[in-house]
Amino acid sequence: MARGRGGSAKRGGREKVTRDYYDRLPSDAEYRQTAHRRAAQQARKAWLIRLLVVAALAVAVHFWGDDVIRLVRGEVQETGTSLGQVGDNIKDGRDRRSGADWVEGR
Repeated sequence: MARGRGGSAKRGGREKVTRDYYDRLPSDAEYRQTAHRRAAQQARKAWLIRLLVVAALAVAVHFWGDDVIRLVRGEVQETGTSLGQVGDNIKDGRDRRSGADWVEGR
């Protein structure tokens, strides 16, 4: 039978939890409270910014929704046309290099 490596076996009994000496100082408790307060404030600020961005988008859509939709549709159509032309150019170049359009006797 295979034996395990010597260091991986768990010893019996309870593990002793050692706390750092500095955990008991009042300045550490104050630091934890300050850090928690700052983290909570940053989280609230991030949510407020997100809420303001969503509200600004809602106002923009309310006032200029139709114009924005027309602009986006025009950009989408123009991009689609450009991509189609690029695809056609790639196919033409591939066919030219492979000789697919070569006609004997020209």
